Amino acid sequence: MEVQGDLDKQIKEAAANIGKQISNAISRSGLDGQLTQLVNNMTKLLNYNLQKTMNNLSKQIDALLKKMTQVQIPTGKAPRKVVLPKRAEMDVNTPRGPPTAAPKVNVGLNSDMIKSQMETIEKEMDLIETKI
Repeated sequence: MEVQGDLDKQIKEAAANIGKQISNAISRSGLDGQLTQLVNNMTKLLNYNLQKTMNNLSKQIDALLKKMTQVQIPTGKAPRKVVLPKRAEMDVNTPRGPPTAAPKVNVGLNSDMIKSQMETIEKEMDLIETKI
């Protein structure tokens, strides 16, 4: 336990020492100021581009809204004065009578013939049904 605690202390001291040395080296080389200036310049450029994009977008939205307000919806114009007929006139000269019965036509069908045809169809259907 004691060895591990001593080892942790030595590692922390070494890391702190290395950190101080790196910090001193960067400040002596002038990279610290250059990095700060680079970050500031990039931030300004990004801000400028975003501002320009937002202004352009705002102008386009304003132009679109202006065009939308200029659209005229067509309206159906109804006549203002409508002349109504005074009285509907009917042109019926003769009164209608009750309908007459249609004449009877002999079609030539025989009830026996119809019954035989129905029986034939029933037999054919039974044959088809047994095949299925």
